[in-house]
Amino acid sequence: MSDESFVRAIEAFKAFQVSPEAKAVDICGIYKKVKPILTGVLPFLKLIPVYGSTVAAALTALMGVLDQTCPGT
Repeated sequence: MSDESFVRAIEAFKAFQVSPEAKAVDICGIYKKVKPILTGVLPFLKLIPVYGSTVAAALTALMGVLDQTCPGT
């Protein structure tokens, strides 16, 4: 992922409003905005001593579930 793509993903997420009062949450819509950010930070998380690789593995597993739950993201 290029730096430019990563910055665009962060800006898109900032513009995306999630209402805490919402009765139903659009999990796939949120994931679509968050996935590029997670993909961008995973390589850096793996570099954190002691727990970084475990945190990265947990996020990768969660992303795998969301990829199956939200096709097309």
